[in-house]
Amino acid sequence: MSEQKMPFEDPESFGLPPVAGSARQPDMADQVMQEIAPLLAADGIDLENLDDVEVEELDAAMARAVERHNLEQITPVGDQEAVTLLTLSSIVYALDSGTAEQLQKIFASIGQEPTHMRPSIGHLTGVALETLDKWYTDPSLENILRSAKLTFGPPATRSAAEDLQVLAHKGRAVRSYGNLLANHGGLELARAGAYLIYVSIAAIAAVRQIAVNEVLPELLPGKPLSKEHIDSIPLRPEVEQRIAQEEQYEEFQFWLSDQYDDEDVDEIYELFIDLVMQALEAGLDPDDPSAIHPWLASIQFSLDYQNVMESMHAISNYVAFRVEDSDDPAPWLEVLETFETEVGEDPLAEQFRQIIDAADMAPLADRAAAIRQLPIVAGLHELGQWLNTSQPVTANQVPRRTDIQRLAGMIGVQAVGAATKPELHYEPTAFEDLMASSSTAPNADLPHLPDRMKTYSVQSALEVPELVSWWTALEVLEIIELTASRVRQGPGATEFFREDLAVENAELVVGLWIANVLLHHFERTHYEVPATALVINHLTSAMSGADIPLSEPDPDVDIGVRITNVSYCRSLRYLRDMGLVQIRDGRLHVPKTLHRPVVLGLSTAVQHLTELLSNAD
Repeated sequence: MSEQKMPFEDPESFGLPPVAGSARQPDMADQVMQEIAPLLAADGIDLENLDDVEVEELDAAMARAVERHNLEQITPVGDQEAVTLLTLSSIVYALDSGTAEQLQKIFASIGQEPTHMRPSIGHLTGVALETLDKWYTDPSLENILRSAKLTFGPPATRSAAEDLQVLAHKGRAVRSYGNLLANHGGLELARAGAYLIYVSIAAIAAVRQIAVNEVLPELLPGKPLSKEHIDSIPLRPEVEQRIAQEEQYEEFQFWLSDQYDDEDVDEIYELFIDLVMQALEAGLDPDDPSAIHPWLASIQFSLDYQNVMESMHAISNYVAFRVEDSDDPAPWLEVLETFETEVGEDPLAEQFRQIIDAADMAPLADRAAAIRQLPIVAGLHELGQWLNTSQPVTANQVPRRTDIQRLAGMIGVQAVGAATKPELHYEPTAFEDLMASSSTAPNADLPHLPDRMKTYSVQSALEVPELVSWWTALEVLEIIELTASRVRQGPGATEFFREDLAVENAELVVGLWIANVLLHHFERTHYEVPATALVINHLTSAMSGADIPLSEPDPDVDIGVRITNVSYCRSLRYLRDMGLVQIRDGRLHVPKTLHRPVVLGLSTAVQHLTELLSNAD
């Protein structure tokens, strides 16, 4: 043969795959040629003996071999096809929910070779291209999909998507894989294919006026994994650790079987193992008696009071087991005795538990509709827009004076920043302020937002209790992240800025806000403690069915009583203005659909108040 350059010396001539996301490797041509050698041999071409092969014949054989090679690279079969479909569905869910972090994790876990739980980048691309060919040539979908367009992602991805859509409309995306790969690279082509799957499903869902997750199973049906594949999936380290802990505490499980019925044993034991995993992560050893009280303390800061009580119950059972089982029971007995003293039956805790049990019987849809009406929940959406870029804050890490009006307005509070203190003027008494517009709620079971009676003119956001209580809750829940001079979206922002905010997340916001606002004035006077205790007691009693009438104290009573009543009425007004509390016919009332978040807030306030009083001692 002549000295002319052979076509296969340049893999790009046939669209051979570059390494995804990296420069071409020097020995790539050799590697690819080794892979397609058997395909060429099937066509009668021996790469070791090309003397009698014409260039035209070799070109044709190479083209066929490369096409077959590419097809094999992008066509998963069996369990790998099922894994690929699962991954595509996960990408669609991540894009639809706006969970950028999850999307990044998915793509970061996809490599050149398939794994038990992820396809190769070629398999992901191949299934996406084949699916798009099918959809875009379907007469019933063709017109809908002409309006589908990828408007997000890197420019390189959007460029690949445009080329891909043109070919899919002709049913030629898969057949053009080699050229697409050569023009755009493996990573961008895979991302473009997956993103177009989402964009196409979203366009179809919009026309049908249903959610993406409702149409996804129809358009991208999954396939079951074989039992052999599932059994061969390697366990994650945390799963292996959990299994090890379950084996280690089997004796405790047997001990529980002598104390409870099977269903209760399973619930207590599963919760206990969860707690053990949390303890180990926190550096606590459950087998050390001295670690028990720090362990208890680590679980008590929770808005889910019922979960706290169940967790304490599980640990108390474990301590009792160690008293019976240990060679040296003395230290465990000492822990158990103090445990029973501290965690024993508490009438208020029992009331909280009963209210939550009753609240959980209400339809979740009703609870969701009610809590999303509250300004401190509804305001999260506008907050997310405000924090699309980071914003400046004061040296105290609170909103600047110029931002007070907008941020307060997000939660329905009338407040303006002022350079100087406003002139004093007549204000109604705390009781008059509380009772004003308080009997106009049309529905006792739903939130009601009365006409706002108070407008703040302040020099600092710290002077607006409702706003600073919200701000603090946002920081604790990592919805916002504060630096010395700016505020930005925190790690938890995505979950809380969703339009379909989960009820449990909304309850976290409301619960923390209630606790913060009730304790906002704690250090101002020593009358704040009885006032806060009275609010907690009266709200708990009202939710339990008691009749709690409100009346203004006699002006001749002790000054301490009057100051306490002012604080009491002020706290109730904060709650009333947010729709959490109503005054109906002069009596205290909490809408049933809000019982759970209110209890969570009160229980958190109790825990914080106990800590504050302990520190004061």
